Amino acid sequence: MKIDSIQIEIVVINMRKIKQYIYLVGRDSVALVLLCFVVYILISFWGNSDSLFEDICISFISAIIVFIITTTIPRYSHRKAKAIFLKRRVLRIINGGKCFFNNIHTREELCMNKDIVHRIPSDKEIKDACNKLDLSDIPTAYPYTIEETPSWDLLFNKYLHNIDTSITEIVSIAGEEDIHLVNTCDEIREIVYNLQLAVDSYIKGCDKPGKIAGDFMCNDLQELANKLRKLEKYCNK
Repeated sequence: MKIDSIQIEIVVINMRKIKQYIYLVGRDSVALVLLCFVVYILISFWGNSDSLFEDICISFISAIIVFIITTTIPRYSHRKAKAIFLKRRVLRIINGGKCFFNNIHTREELCMNKDIVHRIPSDKEIKDACNKLDLSDIPTAYPYTIEETPSWDLLFNKYLHNIDTSITEIVSIAGEEDIHLVNTCDEIREIVYNLQLAVDSYIKGCDKPGKIAGDFMCNDLQELANKLRKLEKYCNK
């Protein structure tokens, strides 16, 4: 029987959930629960014939129950709260990236295809947008106050502030198992910062009025999008 892509996706999602649950509970706790189940079966078969063996098994099961109450449950609660905290900060970077990418599209494109606003664009969409991008047009598809003057520099500063704040909060609670997440966030920051320097230098270097082509941003923006997709996988696991 042929397995379709939907069934495969369901299996993958379930495997991710199981893996995540094992992490939250702890592998040692899962192993002890399985061992407890095995001991219970042994008691059912041989407990009545050997009271000493039965007493040892019951003591062992009691010790496992105490371990679960005193260690597994508090650890699960802590890891669950930590996972929620990290995902919120990661989503802040992802949503900030989506807002950032909205500015490489024209208002007409955003109005005609509202789906673009809520997702990370594909590499082809980024390439097409960059080929038409005019840096002389002031970006406005991001929140700013009345006192602020919209500009590419302000857009970059807003997103960098978003990333810096999120990374600081992630690092404050991250452990060794989160080092890849921290590195990905830091790589995103570096891409955005280098883009800001490149755009600022390019705009200042164009003395003549008129269109300022933004096609040179394409590769860096595609790399940024790939890093953001990596963060999305983290949130969906």
